[in-house]
Amino acid sequence: MSLSALSLLLLIAFVILLWWQHTGFFHRARQLAQSRCLAEGIQLLDDSVAFDRFKVLKTDVGWRLSRVYEFEFTSTGKARFTGKLFLIGNSLYASELEPYDLAQEDDEQ
Repeated sequence: MSLSALSLLLLIAFVILLWWQHTGFFHRARQLAQSRCLAEGIQLLDDSVAFDRFKVLKTDVGWRLSRVYEFEFTSTGKARFTGKLFLIGNSLYASELEPYDLAQEDDEQ
């Protein structure tokens, strides 16, 4: 096997590894978004979790590279709001929810 063929094979294997790893992080982010929405009593919309960007965060152990995922949710069914998840590795470091309206039950019937 020539050096160029070996280099191409290693490049393809590296791309497949990155894709596989990204898919795992995405599924983890979707689980975390669903859990956060359930805990807050809000509804995750359209499985709308999406990778946003990489961000450097200062943690207790120093500077770390995190992945930021965004998702959309609703509290009343009338408006969409945005939430963010900050993952370091496969662990949730922080999450943010855009201020949202609290769902109120109608007393009139």
